[in-house]
Amino acid sequence: MQRTALIVAVVVLTASLAGAPGPASAQSNDELVTLTIEVVNPSSNQRLGDVTLVVSWDGGQERVTTASNGQALVDVPEAASVEITTDDDQYTRNAPYRIRVATERSHTIEVSRKADLDVVVTDAEGTVSDARVTLAQDGIEVVTGRTDDEGRYQSGTVAQGEYTLSVVKPGYYRTTRTVIVAGSPEERVSIERGRVDYDVIVEDPRFDPAEPVAAATVSIEGVGEVTTDDNGAATPLLPVNSRLEVTVSKEGYGTITETVTTTESEGSLVFELSREPSLSLTAVNERVVVGEVVPVEVTDAYGDPAAGVTVRLDGEAVAQTDENGRATVRIESAGDHELTARGQGVTSEAVSVRGVGEGGETATADAQRTEAEETATGTTAPGDDAGSSPLTTFGPVVLVLLLVAVGAAYLYQRRRADASNPWADEEEEEADADASETGDDEEQW
Repeated sequence: MQRTALIVAVVVLTASLAGAPGPASAQSNDELVTLTIEVVNPSSNQRLGDVTLVVSWDGGQERVTTASNGQALVDVPEAASVEITTDDDQYTRNAPYRIRVATERSHTIEVSRKADLDVVVTDAEGTVSDARVTLAQDGIEVVTGRTDDEGRYQSGTVAQGEYTLSVVKPGYYRTTRTVIVAGSPEERVSIERGRVDYDVIVEDPRFDPAEPVAAATVSIEGVGEVTTDDNGAATPLLPVNSRLEVTVSKEGYGTITETVTTTESEGSLVFELSREPSLSLTAVNERVVVGEVVPVEVTDAYGDPAAGVTVRLDGEAVAQTDENGRATVRIESAGDHELTARGQGVTSEAVSVRGVGEGGETATADAQRTEAEETATGTTAPGDDAGSSPLTTFGPVVLVLLLVAVGAAYLYQRRRADASNPWADEEEEEADADASETGDDEEQW
């Protein structure tokens, strides 16, 4: 008897455990909730029966029709995101009704009778094609499109009601009005052309503050060209409500192109235009004795020292400019040589420097000096009168030759000194400036 009771207890316990839900069998993902949908007409607040709705969610869809009380019931997955639209011959909505998280509750959906609107756009010359037409409700765009070749736009099916109608086209003022759309009305809208003053300013951003760029050419799509004045400004009339391509250029500067949008109010457009990269090389001497150096200076497009630029002699890199844009180049052979500077992606124009040998210009100067000295000491050339004195017979000629010889010798020595000191001229100018300042101070005292 006890054994039988034990068996019965085990069977009951096993059955009980088998029927109890385990931890992993909490709530199934396939559980459904019932949505109660009520359809009403907002203009009359009337519940509408026999209206077909389409209820959609991720992975499913169902069509339902409201009963005479305007209600319909539909089962959807719990917590699903649901979208409800109309598919009816008489009623519609301008936008779907959305339920973010589906739960067991009621939802009221407003629908209106179907309607559509024909819009005809004209100006002073007739119908206007390609004008943009927009219908909006409560600030939300419902439909939009453009007029055809006959200036007509058809909205298609929209919900009957009050709308804001807006019509605009590039070069025209925007026209806005309130319209009642019921049935299939036609609305005629007249728009007007318009232009507005814009200040166009062209500046060079290299400077702080930026400096105006005068005589820059501003080319405006559909308008033409204007030129900036000394203040870098121009004031063209631009079409309202337009997107325009504007190109700004000037010789020696780059070219920039931007798309700008105009409104119906005065405005300003600022363009930054920089000089095109360029280098300019200057040689201190045009002639130099072979074996000596010629100083060079390299500047950029703005006339500022160009540091780190490679200097080339007859195409071969021979030096690099310092922080002041300066370098020295040694001339190793007689004849004409070309100096160029390369950097910043550009090459300067070539500068010619002539190398002079010791027997060239220098020998001529020595010969002139020797002849002048012989004449000054009384040495006579063959055929001269023995009793005549060179100074009395050829006095003026001798004096001129003597002066030429002395001048040539001085210039020769000065050139050799300059070659050994590339920046002698600048030092002399600085010394003169210092002397001048000292003199001014003495005058003040």
